[in-house]
Amino acid sequence: MARVRLIAPEAATAEQRAAFAEVGRQRGGAGNLFRALAHSPELMRRVGALGAFLRFEAPLPARLREAVILAVAGRWACAYERQQHRPLAARLGLGEAALAALEAGQVPAELTPLEATAVRYALALARDGQADDATVARLRAALGERGLVELTALVGYYVLLALFLNGLAVDLDATPPLPST
Repeated sequence: MARVRLIAPEAATAEQRAAFAEVGRQRGGAGNLFRALAHSPELMRRVGALGAFLRFEAPLPARLREAVILAVAGRWACAYERQQHRPLAARLGLGEAALAALEAGQVPAELTPLEATAVRYALALARDGQADDATVARLRAALGERGLVELTALVGYYVLLALFLNGLAVDLDATPPLPST
């Protein structure tokens, strides 16, 4: 049971309803993550906007993005992130063994070299708060500086969400999301 009340859109204040509407336009709906965030409507808007950019607008390859998200979810044992992103990763071709490896903090053998490097980077950041120069150089060469910045922000964003979701024990959504990117 969540440690804060999950605000239902129909019971929200006008400011909260506006934030729900904005997040809903970005994502097609607002699950329990956003129902918990609704206690701070401006935070909900800003977190939603950053996530929408990283997921739907940043040019990182979708499969790489989902592998990184699941690596972070695995590092922090975040069941909510796993529920949301496992179907997306499977739809993008990650098999059950790869999904299990990511959740266990391992780099799956089936990843491309770039995906594997990105997952190692995400795990290093989530574990130690930093990564080695060689990994960073490989990612910069493959993704460019913009891609490296956006990958780093993606890792940080999902660490933020994992700690928020775990810290407040936000309940899983009753219905997992439809697979989309």
